[in-house]
Order: sequence, then structure tokens, then C-alpha cells
Amino acid sequence: MQAWLDTLPAEERTALLEVWSLTGSLPAAPAPAPELRAATWAHLEALSAPAPGIRPTFGLAPPLRLATSLRRYFVPLSLATAAVVALLVVTTWLIRLQPTTLQAPAGQTLAVDLPDGSHVELNSGSTLTYDNAFGTASRALHLTGEAFFTVKPDARLPFVVESFDALVEVLGTRFNVRAWPGDVRAGTRVAVVSGRVRFANRFGQHSGVTLLNGQGSALVDGVPSPPDSLELASALAWREGGLAFQNQPLGVLFDELERRFGIDIQADEALRVRPYSYFKQRILDAEAVLEDLSQMTGLRYRKTDDGYAVFLP
Repeated sequence: MQAWLDTLPAEERTALLEVWSLTGSLPAAPAPAPELRAATWAHLEALSAPAPGIRPTFGLAPPLRLATSLRRYFVPLSLATAAVVALLVVTTWLIRLQPTTLQAPAGQTLAVDLPDGSHVELNSGSTLTYDNAFGTASRALHLTGEAFFTVKPDARLPFVVESFDALVEVLGTRFNVRAWPGDVRAGTRVAVVSGRVRFANRFGQHSGVTLLNGQGSALVDGVPSPPDSLELASALAWREGGLAFQNQPLGVLFDELERRFGIDIQADEALRVRPYSYFKQRILDAEAVLEDLSQMTGLRYRKTDDGYAVFLP
């Protein structure tokens, strides 16, 4: 808890400690006060923790000052009442600081209008997170998975998508981001339909690249590949229920089938890293894809209780 307190500005840290002192001044109770206090601290810490890459833009000082000011009104009546009300004020404010998280369930996609008027489509199993200042003080989001963005132009605020290893920055455009940290040879990939996108390593280790209409790039060992023309129909096949992979490990394809159909695919590591290209305009079930693979590559598969096992004969 001390580590979290040390990250706060001095004014906010002082106010928070003053609020907590209210509980410390209560009369002794038969219940184990140290355990209760520790549990309360843990609750406040959990509420205050921002999502990865999302920094709250509202300070704690205003609600904490309000909470501590309650002392002069409530202490004459009841220290217990004042402490409870103070903690409720702080907790309510911290809840307001919590980011919004959008998630597409396995087997489904999700289309959402964002607070700034932009539009996003999430692929199955993908998660998008943004704070409650989105559209007013910033337009920063954190993506885990794959999403297609149609960004509303706003010269004041750049639209920034952060993944586990990359930053994508735009003003107004349509583009696709794929960023699954668990993929074999994981690395964020970007495909631009229209507009201009700046694509870079999120840690600033290398200079980024600028992508224009019909261009794509991928992070390879932390470095964006040179902009390259790509087949948008393949890059965006997932939006129409299709499946397209160009010289990708089979494990990436298997993971996509798992998310899209809510199943489990068992395969050993030697098979999962084997590169393969596959395109189908629309797929209705995972077995149709596995049947294609068995005919073209000699792979075999069998059903299991929760999906399929894939293996070499």
C-alpha cells in the first residue's frame, strides 16, 4: 500500500491519510480492527488501480478534501458515522475513476460507438479499455485482441491505440489492429483502409513508420516492418466471418478458431509453430477449417470433449 501512496501527489496523500485517521480515532470495538482496516485499504487500492496503459485524469484531492471536511459536521455526533461517510465518499469517487472495459465474448463480435463519436468492431475474445475522460481530455485506449476502428476526426485530440507492444496514433482514419500477446511469435499488426497512421513500438525503442491507404506493418522483434501494400480483403476477412493468414504459424490459426467458436484445440508445439497460409471467405464451423487442413497438409484431427485434437499421422 505504501508503494501506491508514494505515487500520489503530496496533497492527495495527505488528504487520504487524514481520512483514514478518522477510522483510527474510533473507540475500540470487539471486532479485530487491524484486519478490518487492512481489508479496507486493500479495497481502496483495488479500486484505485488503473487498467494497463490507462491513466486516470481525475485527481483524488477534491473528494478527499470533501471527505475530511465532513469531520466538523459529523464528529460532534458520532466519529463512527463520520468515518463511514468519509470512506463512502472516497470509495464512490474512486469507482468513478475506474476505466470502461468492452469485451467481445468468445464466438461473437461486438460493434460499439465510442464517447467521441468514433466506432469500433471487436473480434471474438478481444478487450478494449478506456478511462472516463475519453473524448474530452484524451482519446487513448488499450486493446488486447483485434479491432477495426473508424475514427472521427478531431484535430485537438489524437486517437491512440495502445497494445501490449505498440502504439498506433491517428487523427481520423479507418484501420485494423491485431494484437494478441499470446500468439506464437506475437507482435502487433496494423492495416490501414484510409487515412494516415503512425505505428511505433510503445516503449520508444525504435522510430516508428507512417502507414497510408492500403498499407500494413507488423512489429518484428520490437521493430515496425517497412510499410507494405496488402490485400485488405484478407486483412479484414474476420469482419465478414472469414479467415485469412499468410505464412503464419498454425498455432495462430488454431487460437483464432478457439476464440471464434469457443472451443479448445490441442496440438503439440512443433505443429503449432509450423507456418501455413490459409484463406476462406466465410467459415461456419471449426471442423470445416480442420478438414481443409487435413486435405491440404496431411494433418489429422479428432473430436474431444471440448473441441479437437490435431496431430500429424
